[in-house]
Formats: sequence, C-alpha cells, structure tokens
Amino acid sequence: MCIHHVPAGDALPYSHAYAPCAAFDEVVQRGNWLCLSKDDGFFALYSQHPIRWLQDNEVRADAPDNIWLCELGTRQQWGSFSSFVQAVTASTVTCEGLQAYYKSPSQGWFEFGWHGPLRVQGQPVALRGYKRFDSPYCRAEFGDLRMTIRCGEQSHTLDLTDATT
Repeated sequence: MCIHHVPAGDALPYSHAYAPCAAFDEVVQRGNWLCLSKDDGFFALYSQHPIRWLQDNEVRADAPDNIWLCELGTRQQWGSFSSFVQAVTASTVTCEGLQAYYKSPSQGWFEFGWHGPLRVQGQPVALRGYKRFDSPYCRAEFGDLRMTIRCGEQSHTLDLTDATT
C-alpha cells in the first residue's frame, strides 16, 4: 500500500505510475485495477481514483490524495494470468479518505492509513527500526546518502550527496 498526499496548492496535484505496455506480455485494465504479466510474473496495481493513460507508458490518477495497492504473483501460484486477474479484481478494497482496507487474495487483510499503523491480518507491522536495504547486494540504513551495490566482482556506489554521480 502506498498513500499519496499532495499538499494544497501543489503544482502537481496527482500521482502516477510508470507502466510501459511494450515491456509486458499482457496488460488488462478492469475498473481501477491495472494488471500486467511478464513471462511467469504477474503484477496488479490498484488506484483509489480512476486512472488514465498518458501514451502507453504511464497511468495517472488526477487527485491530490490517492491510495495505491500492489499485488504480485507468479504462474506457479495462480496457474494462469487470467486466474490472477480474476482473483485480484474481485478482491475487497475500501478506501475512506486516506485510510485503506484490502483483502488480498494471497495475503489476507491489510489496513493502512495516513495516521494509523500498517496491519496485516490484524497484526501491526513495523515501518521503522530496520535497514532500508538489507540484501546480499546492498546494506544501507534509512537516511544513508551513500551506498554501494555489489554483485560478484562488480560494484557501483550511489552518492546522493553529489548530484554528478
């Protein structure tokens, strides 16, 4: 879940998602759901407000406040993309202002709000107190402005304190 809240008077009172159609095998839009497949991976994106396409690579929700939901799946889990699309688009989603309730077909109940905690199956989920990135490739704390990504003998350092890197 992602809660997008644009302050009053902002020059860009909308939210958007990059979705380059040509990069996917299938693209299905049902209501406020956008479902995409690539190889054996499935991706569904829900917008609280109606979305509109800008060319074939971006969807936009023309509202200063918006809740986005994301559901991922695989062919192994769902059997087919159409089964995934059917399950996701039939799921229960309720948005009340900046509060969302979602019954994920794979994970169960989610609840999240601008002022409330994230809960999964009724249990709170910590949003702080862990590393921003914690993988074999990169470890970095929230707020780190310099991080190195490594894979085998290759590495790349991101230095966000210097706009030239």
